[in-house]
Amino acid sequence: MDGIITLIILMLVGVYDLYLYFSGQLTISQHIHKMFPKAIDLVILCVILGVVWYGLGLSTFVVMTIGSILGHLFFQSGD
Repeated sequence: MDGIITLIILMLVGVYDLYLYFSGQLTISQHIHKMFPKAIDLVILCVILGVVWYGLGLSTFVVMTIGSILGHLFFQSGD
């Protein structure tokens, strides 16, 4: 059941982010990118990945790292 709840929350956040995008407002990630300099973003990412490795193991860490790399390469807003 926890997986279903997580999926529903992710879908709701995704719909809200699409609403922001199509209404010409800043998206959730654009808000976050404006809050911190790039160096702080990198530190936050490294801490999150470290916690994932420690708490959930190497296989989950590898998946998260691949997702982080793909997000960095393809999902940045360009600002």
